Amino acid sequence: MNDLVINVSHILTNLGEEIKVKGEKDFPPILTTFRELKFTRPVMYEIKVRNVGNGLLVDGTFVAKIGLPCSRCLDHFSYTSQTSFEELFRLDGDNNFKVVNGMINVGPLAEQTIVMNMPVKTLCREDCRGLCPHCGANLNQEKGEHKHDQIPSRFSQLKDLLKGK
Repeated sequence: MNDLVINVSHILTNLGEEIKVKGEKDFPPILTTFRELKFTRPVMYEIKVRNVGNGLLVDGTFVAKIGLPCSRCLDHFSYTSQTSFEELFRLDGDNNFKVVNGMINVGPLAEQTIVMNMPVKTLCREDCRGLCPHCGANLNQEKGEHKHDQIPSRFSQLKDLLKGK
């Protein structure tokens, strides 16, 4: 789990007071059910923390560059994830996000936000042609139309049936 700790002790007693934090943080890869997210650059963040009485309202954005394989052609490319978030860090510690000793850790929130906003299918480009289902060639690297003159050997018996017609 990633840690991104912010000292909020000076706004805990003043209702309506806020602080803004901006920066970058290196994150190790995150393993999800579908894939591993490897960050190619530090995650950039802009965060605003405001005392709202019963807790601290934390909102902002995370921008991450993630190296991924394309879902169609399998080439690796850099995907930019820009996500917004808003979360209440309770003062009474009644939820997953809480204030501890005048500090909040938004690292787990960053992970959760980035993972939940990743598309299921990531493409290197919108018009990616993918792989040829017959030979596995990357169709993005082919000039013009990609054809196969021969029927693959596993279908050769079907070809013989057509000749007898």
